[in-house]
Amino acid sequence: KTVKGESAKGLSLFGAQLHTGVYVCNISTDVKAGDIDVSFKTVSLIAFNEKKDLTSRQ
Repeated sequence: KTVKGESAKGLSLFGAQLHTGVYVCNISTDVKAGDIDVSFKTVSLIAFNEKKDLTSRQ
């Protein structure tokens, strides 16, 4: 079985600290795919911006 995710440009789903660009999600998420159960917790996401202008970051 394969667990797939979808993404699109410019969603701005999470905010990260400007100096590190890292967001840690501490919310537990469970994914079920057939007879496979996967739990995610304390996931580190690396934020990036396609624009070189840092003033566009929030």
